[in-house]
Amino acid sequence: MAIEFKKNFFRSKDDVLRDMIKENTWPWMYVSGPSEGLPLHMHPVVLQTYVLEGTTDFWDEETQTHTKVGPGDKFIIPPGSVHAEGVVKDRVVYLVGLPAAMPPEEATQLIPPA
Repeated sequence: MAIEFKKNFFRSKDDVLRDMIKENTWPWMYVSGPSEGLPLHMHPVVLQTYVLEGTTDFWDEETQTHTKVGPGDKFIIPPGSVHAEGVVKDRVVYLVGLPAAMPPEEATQLIPPA
C-alpha cells in the first residue's frame, strides 16, 4: 500500500493529540538527526506520523515518488510499505502514533524490503 500524505493537517500539538485520540494510537516522539537519508525499508505495523519540526522528503516505492514533508504534515505508513526518509539537514521532530502500547523499537524496526 502507498503512503498517505496529508499536507497542512494540523496547526498545534493539541491538534495532533486530538487526532491521536480519535485514531486510538499511542504517542512516541522521534527525532531524526542530520543524515544523508535512510535505506529502503518497511515496518511491521502502521505508523501515523506527524511532523512537528524540520523538513525532509519520503520516497514511496509503490508510487515511485518523493514527497516533501514539513511542520503541520501527517503521513500514514501502512505495514509492509517500502519507503525511505530523505536527507535531513538539521533535524526532523516527529510524533508517531503507534497502533498499540509497545516498545518503539518493535514498531519502527527497519526491515529490509523482500
